[in-house]
Amino acid sequence: MSNEPSWIDRLALILLQAESLAEHGGLEGLRDENLLDSALARPHNLWAYQDAPDLAQLAAAYGVGLPAIILSLTATSVPPSFR
Repeated sequence: MSNEPSWIDRLALILLQAESLAEHGGLEGLRDENLLDSALARPHNLWAYQDAPDLAQLAAAYGVGLPAIILSLTATSVPPSFR
């Protein structure tokens, strides 16, 4: 496969999250590292197994996987009485 895109780096994403939390506040930590790895792998898998995905499809794969991590962290942090 030629012209492989640049992928989001795991460490860069974790550092970006820390910077964002420092500036805007919010819940710290990573609930499940495997969930992060899975979300980052989605576009890689699309690239490897779909015939010629475009950049919009790869970005959408990130857009589906990464917010799921945020939602799972937020949902587990909300007291049951508020759910």
